[in-house]
Amino acid sequence: MTTSRRPDAPLITGLGALIAIALALPLLAPSCSDFQPGVKAFAKGSLIIPMDVCYQYQTDQVRASYSPSSSCPGAITENGDVIKAYGLVYQLIRNGVAVYWIIDPAKGALTTPDLALQFTPGFPVLKYDWTGAAPSVAPNTDTVTHTVKYLGGPFIIDGSDAAKAAAVFQKYKSTFRPTATTGVNVHVANIAFTANVAKMLAGGWSAGGATPPKLALLNIGSSGAGAKNSEVVIRGYLQKAGLDISEPDPLNPLVLLSAGGSATGVHGTIYDRLVMEDFQPDASGDWKTSNLYKNGYQILWVPHWAAPTSCSDCPPGTTCPCTNKYPAATIQQALKTIGAFGAAGKDVFAECAGLGSFEGVLNDGTYQGGDASTHFQTTIPAPVPVPIPGALQINTSVPPPPSTSRGTSPHR
Repeated sequence: MTTSRRPDAPLITGLGALIAIALALPLLAPSCSDFQPGVKAFAKGSLIIPMDVCYQYQTDQVRASYSPSSSCPGAITENGDVIKAYGLVYQLIRNGVAVYWIIDPAKGALTTPDLALQFTPGFPVLKYDWTGAAPSVAPNTDTVTHTVKYLGGPFIIDGSDAAKAAAVFQKYKSTFRPTATTGVNVHVANIAFTANVAKMLAGGWSAGGATPPKLALLNIGSSGAGAKNSEVVIRGYLQKAGLDISEPDPLNPLVLLSAGGSATGVHGTIYDRLVMEDFQPDASGDWKTSNLYKNGYQILWVPHWAAPTSCSDCPPGTTCPCTNKYPAATIQQALKTIGAFGAAGKDVFAECAGLGSFEGVLNDGTYQGGDASTHFQTTIPAPVPVPIPGALQINTSVPPPPSTSRGTSPHR
């Protein structure tokens, strides 16, 4: 996964398409506020959203089980939903609740805790009770040291915002905690404490406003790497995160608003799906006349997409005819629009073949080198030479790692 960035933005190595959500997905990113990373004091009653196998255990749906780390108290895991935890954080931000992402900058291994809370007289934390009752049950705790340790970058809501956060929890309870034993686990601190804050997730987007703007999902099929339209895949990430849901219209509760919409029709509350026409400017050629610009999107999420083989007869899915190809000039214009979007300081999250469409792929004529404006990661675009039998082909490009993230999008 790659994202475009401003020239002074950092380079961050990612962990995979799922954490795009990721949800970094594009769902979560640092705000543009004046907050600086460092140690912050949190009040008693602060809410902690665990993100590790000990307290937010979830299988990858490939393996049926997982042997918990010895770092878990009693080597026992507590079932949770780590993917929906990202969605819950997104909804907190969307509803004006500041969330702090905790990462210990001094840790030397992934198994080193980002946060450890100790309370000799009793339990340092209790489980948040999704029924609204006062918390009374403790999670698995080291009974010798009375310590709870959090790995994986937990999220914290300060105790001063606990009531506001609890209202969000209850509003979306059916999504994030559908039963008493399934869904996202949240802990309530019994003590005041300090923690290393890496990011404060809140409002303050560069475009202004206090809540995350809608995501733009590229919805164009292609045949260069299998005839399919993988928009359904990234939309699936949103579904797994509990974000592809309908909500009552605040102005008319009898009307349900869909999470997903389109650039030219009814907009979604969280994302819009953009087709080829949405990346085309008017006759002036100015990308600011395209729907990608006019609708104010700040993040474009690009799935598996072999741009030069784009077609109009490929709805989202794993297979399609893909016989009605778009003209090469139309495709190139779409790439230029996306390049201009990134150059304007917006963020482009790309996966799989989408990377090749932007950066080019050595010795592969499918991708044709992208466009000069979409070489977000390569310093010298990958050429597409004519193979010479017996000759050594040299890659002079600097290809992006298979999963990297570059950008300053405000809710990573």
